[in-house]
Amino acid sequence: MKQHLSAIRKHIDELSAKDYQAKLIKNGLEFVFMFIPIEYAYFAALKADKDLNAYAKSKKVAIVTPSNLFSVMQVVEQLWRVERTSKMLDEILKTGADMHTRVLRFLERMDGIKSALNSADKAYEDANTALQGKQGIIRAAEHLERLGINHKNSVKPYLDNETAPVSLPDAPKSED
Repeated sequence: MKQHLSAIRKHIDELSAKDYQAKLIKNGLEFVFMFIPIEYAYFAALKADKDLNAYAKSKKVAIVTPSNLFSVMQVVEQLWRVERTSKMLDEILKTGADMHTRVLRFLERMDGIKSALNSADKAYEDANTALQGKQGIIRAAEHLERLGINHKNSVKPYLDNETAPVSLPDAPKSED
């Protein structure tokens, strides 16, 4: 029995020394399983050494036997599934936060475009007023026409609707 207990404790120590917890998954594994294939051998060891499980636990080793192996493996599989789901959820949250940042950046750009369009619209209105307002270029051209400057085309058609945007006349065609 002493040899049996010594062999079990030695195997626990060897598993503990391999430090699978640090090598496999950082901060993920709290213990490693040690399988004892003969259930009676495990119970005999427990009967001889009541502190065997506590010793194994102190070395971050959990003892598994044939009667609980399937249940333990199901628990492990479930924990891995939870871990994968948690990682996917973390990735979804990260992607969502990134998308939210990009949506905000896009909205800021749209505000910039709107501001630029408003600025362009104001510049157009100012230019249009300079063209056809009461003191505009078209009124000055009309005044010149009234003073007798001969020109093929008249600016009068452009004065009919003062609120309509100005359509500039075609350039005069040369008669070469």
